[in-house]
Amino acid sequence: MTYAGLWRESAALAARLSAAGVRAGQPVGLYGSRSGESVLTMIALLRIGAVCVPLDCSYPAGRPGMMADDGAVGLVVTDGTSAIPGQLAHLPALSALDVGGSPAAVFVTAPGRPARPDLAYLVYTSGSTGRPKAVALPYWSLENLVSWQITDSRTGLGTRTAHFAPLSVDVSYQELLSTSGTGGHLVVVPEAVKSDPERMWRLIVESSIERLFIPFVALQILALFSPPPAQLAGARLREVIVCGEPLQCSPDIREMFARLPGCALVNQYGTTETHVVTAHHVGPSPEKWPDLPPIGRPIDSVHVDLLHTGTTESDPASDTGELLIGGMAAGAT
Repeated sequence: MTYAGLWRESAALAARLSAAGVRAGQPVGLYGSRSGESVLTMIALLRIGAVCVPLDCSYPAGRPGMMADDGAVGLVVTDGTSAIPGQLAHLPALSALDVGGSPAAVFVTAPGRPARPDLAYLVYTSGSTGRPKAVALPYWSLENLVSWQITDSRTGLGTRTAHFAPLSVDVSYQELLSTSGTGGHLVVVPEAVKSDPERMWRLIVESSIERLFIPFVALQILALFSPPPAQLAGARLREVIVCGEPLQCSPDIREMFARLPGCALVNQYGTTETHVVTAHHVGPSPEKWPDLPPIGRPIDSVHVDLLHTGTTESDPASDTGELLIGGMAAGAT
């Protein structure tokens, strides 16, 4: 899909959503998985200022319905390939495959400018400590993050980025908007490829992937299955950004990056409630990387402070505390 096609078709889908009564600030469910249609829907919802509520089709039974009810979702957009489960059947639905409509009918607050609501999207925590918790990220916080990511990235304009994160994870917005904001190429990773490290490596090489956002566990698996140097010679990876889990520089990861000269490793940290708040470029020499790299320094317009809670009797030299986050990273729960 070209940028011209994405803009034209997202305008048409936005027009259909507006005609269906969707207005700025209204939660709209996005049911499906990573796909061109899901990207189209995300852009259309941003254009009319609606709040996107990703409802990943891989969720356990009952989870999408709970999230839709909790998030006050009034309408669901599907990717056109995933059948809506019974728990969402009572909601009006549109398919991103059937765009139609007139782009001129897009709801705007001023000539040529889309609505600017308070909230951009609503995501849910994993629920590992109880009932999943909704996190609403403000539009201005997402805008600040994307602007910083574009400046911080060492890949430049036109970067080929893998769309690896699930729709339900906030990193999916980071992948999409930091790529489209620099005229880049977003390569959607099919689920079957994502779960197969050998096929994932083929995609990285054959699709000339230059940037990859990935959790540590997935990076470790890629390192274990990294191809021999002769095959890696064709890889164009220039930046791997670890997020969502603590980064550990294992021997396998060090060895893989030693065979990827010029590829930077970046450690990003942040909670679901704030998205990314700090970042650290690990360095150019994999053999010198520490086992546990730091989380780095705050991104633009964000500040962090450590509230010291003292030392422990078993290790009086250790310093423990609570991380306080402020600035333009504040979400609402």
